Amino acid sequence: IDAFFDLTDAIITLRSLIRQAWTLYRWDNRPTRRP
Repeated sequence: IDAFFDLTDAIITLRSLIRQAWTLYRWDNRPTRRP
């Protein structure tokens, strides 16, 4: 059960990092929609 909690924590952290990087590190042709 602890492994499942660790896995969900890792997924949540990864998604938040991807969202932050999506808005911080942009280039001109990148779509404006966030994942």
